[in-house]
Amino acid sequence: MILPRDASQQAQIGELVDTTVNLDKFKPGDLLFFGRKATKDKPVKVVHVGIYLGNGEFIHASGKVKINSFKKSAKDFNNYRYNTFLFARRMLNSKGEKNPIKIKNNKFYR
Repeated sequence: MILPRDASQQAQIGELVDTTVNLDKFKPGDLLFFGRKATKDKPVKVVHVGIYLGNGEFIHASGKVKINSFKKSAKDFNNYRYNTFLFARRMLNSKGEKNPIKIKNNKFYR
């Protein structure tokens, strides 16, 4: 699967899962987007992305790779990421026009 380079571009593809931290809806592999929530003066701004691992945990990198949790009782809970979470998108098995490109369908990789 070929994904766009930037988080703001990746946020445009796949299937929307949820716009709240709803661990019952997330599946391992879902992309989690973080940034500034929309206000009356400014649109939403995606600046960071992570991958959901399951059990409330996600992996992401900003300088170094980290595994954090959305669970407030977990030792690796990240309040900043919890508060800047925007939405989750599912890339695998998503349908529609705005999907990731499969490598086998891209002549550059043949």
